[in-house]
Amino acid sequence: MIKKVLKRLFNVIGYTVTKNPRQAANGLSSIKIGSYYLKINNNNGIKYCYENYKDYGSQLTRLTALVHKYHSNLTVVDIGANLGDSVSLIKSGADVPVVSIEGDKAITGLFKTNTSQFKDVKLINAFLSDHTGELKCTFSKEGHNLTLNTSATEKKQQVIDVLDIDTLYKNGSIDKYCKLLKIDTEGFDLKIIKGGKTFLSDIKPVILFEFNRDNLADTEVDAFTIFPWLLDKGYNLIMFYESDGRFMFSSVLNNLSFLRQLYEYIDGRNAKIYYTDIVVFHSQDDRMARDFISTEEKHRLSHS
Repeated sequence: MIKKVLKRLFNVIGYTVTKNPRQAANGLSSIKIGSYYLKINNNNGIKYCYENYKDYGSQLTRLTALVHKYHSNLTVVDIGANLGDSVSLIKSGADVPVVSIEGDKAITGLFKTNTSQFKDVKLINAFLSDHTGELKCTFSKEGHNLTLNTSATEKKQQVIDVLDIDTLYKNGSIDKYCKLLKIDTEGFDLKIIKGGKTFLSDIKPVILFEFNRDNLADTEVDAFTIFPWLLDKGYNLIMFYESDGRFMFSSVLNNLSFLRQLYEYIDGRNAKIYYTDIVVFHSQDDRMARDFISTEEKHRLSHS
């Protein structure tokens, strides 16, 4: 209570108080993510997020429950599976099958350990992009938050194999029951979405993805183009979350002037909101979208 009062007093005079994270020790810890306990590397940045932001990632749990209410045979596609934290959040919402996709083999062992408590979880070790073929890049943050950098010099780059969503759709790895698509891939989110044109046209999944201007600067010439691109594919309602998981507001994709203003404001580390998580619904799912917007408004009100 005292901490909250002090924070508000500082806010009034124009200051923001944030907790300074302690230096992480080596090894593993067990933390609760959603309704389940998982092992996590102490040097993994998301450990701090889950421990200090009560709503971090929780929209995925509520979204899974909502989509499952409309589609009882739901399968969730989890792209950027990391250590299995998204699987835990998904399973906390509904016990549905999950197809997890993660290219970082250094974290595969931990993923398997954490998800062994669940049934119907399939792991595909692969990197995704907007095409199937080869990609020149460098790696960073291996084993906890792998990031692919495509702007490094030629001498430092290596060539890796990548797939697109449509290839997974055509070979049966994902199917018509995959009505929820979660993507968190450190800047490759938009490329991955655009690599699923046929899948999006046929299945029209709800999509939850990260929009981080810093990460996208390395992979996209103009990241704003994802909004008219999704509009052209029939998507309509769009929802925005702060990086700590708190719901902000909703809009529609044809309100491009507002989306442009928001895009220019959330420009990376210069903005008070560093990045945003986005949920988009196809126009055929407007009823489901409005149901979820109502759910998130109530959740925000009860957790303020």
